[in-house]
Amino acid sequence: MMDKRSRGRNLISIKKHNRAVILNILRQRGPISRAEIARISKLTPPTVSNLVSELAGSEFIREIGAGDSYRSGGRRPTLLTLNPEAGYVVGIKIGVTLLEAILTDLEGRILHRAQTGKVAGENPGAVVDQLAGLVQSLLNQSNLPRERLLGIGAASSGVINSEKGIVRRSSLLQWKDVPLAQLIEERFPVPVFIENDANVVALAEKWHGAAVNESNVICITIGVGIGAGIIIGGELYGGSHHGAGEIGHIVVDRQGPVCNCGKRGCLEALASDGAIARRAAMALAERNLPASAWAHAAQKGPGAPQSNAATSVEFTADDVSRAAEAGDPLAREIMEETGRYIGIGIANIANLIDPEMIILGGERMGQSGHLLLAAVKGAVNEHLFSQPAAGLRIMPSRLGNDAWVIGAATLVLKEFFQPATHRLEKHRLDTKVTPAAKSVL
Repeated sequence: MMDKRSRGRNLISIKKHNRAVILNILRQRGPISRAEIARISKLTPPTVSNLVSELAGSEFIREIGAGDSYRSGGRRPTLLTLNPEAGYVVGIKIGVTLLEAILTDLEGRILHRAQTGKVAGENPGAVVDQLAGLVQSLLNQSNLPRERLLGIGAASSGVINSEKGIVRRSSLLQWKDVPLAQLIEERFPVPVFIENDANVVALAEKWHGAAVNESNVICITIGVGIGAGIIIGGELYGGSHHGAGEIGHIVVDRQGPVCNCGKRGCLEALASDGAIARRAAMALAERNLPASAWAHAAQKGPGAPQSNAATSVEFTADDVSRAAEAGDPLAREIMEETGRYIGIGIANIANLIDPEMIILGGERMGQSGHLLLAAVKGAVNEHLFSQPAAGLRIMPSRLGNDAWVIGAATLVLKEFFQPATHRLEKHRLDTKVTPAAKSVL
């Protein structure tokens, strides 16, 4: 038999869940009346009325006037909407060479930005120091009360245990078993959520981008690394061991180059930024062509030495993208070959999952998106088995390079509007907020 204490905890949990249900309905369908909220949520009108009053008292809900009267006549219902300024979240992208952070409101709108450089392999503690500086900069820019910060979301490459907030392994960052959430929470007493960077791109597209109305979607990020965020049934799929979506380590050529992971012939070793630069250098050397038109290192000034030995020049994928965009036939050939490799990888994963949509994002799509997209579609059409390629929509990200930080911020918003652990409610109870806010959270 359930004791009184357990029964009390369950009632509190149910009340928190119902509040989140109402807030999520307001987020998705507002402005909306109390009666419509009750109809959609299946909560009783008195329950909705009581919870709306509490949420309005804590400023999460606003009344904005009267709506149309019901068919039966009578008083026009008061319309309610979410107050996006009642809370704020931080989203962070931990890149190989750059740390980026944004502050958003409850609707995911970017209010402030901050960034700083980073080098792969840095001590995690040093990186967290930099992250703390970025978060503090955002708070200073916003001049907001600290208690309105609901949480921090962070995106990192590699295998992430999102439940424990641990970066299990990231070959790009050269990190292993880093308790990143704990390290950030030690600096800022708010809930911190960590997720794989490709997964947060998928989450961003599902909440704010091209996949809002889709249920089964794969988001591919192409850049320094190659990853995939998988949405099945409208929810992120992480796998049994937090490793789902590592499309960059699908083997597409057993005799191919060695990957950062130590294996040979991975998609990432053939189509990432480093692979593009390496193939370009080799192609120029084989053709005995001058490297100066492409090489970033050869553009330092008119007095810089020129070289025909392409492999002696430090190439970047950006150099190749710029040359391809300028119409260089060899550069275009390399970018199209890259797209074909990516298309093979996409066909493999699409044959398994049968998604409605594939979204392509990442730095390389921003530089050479149209060249890659055409080659990707051609390879998918050739290798897809389960359905005609025409039935699978393949498109670029609507959010561009902001997808990572928006997705990281959405980790917090998702927990707030669709709570699984109530970590956010616990935080708000523990902070010094108004009595009205305490009564809500």
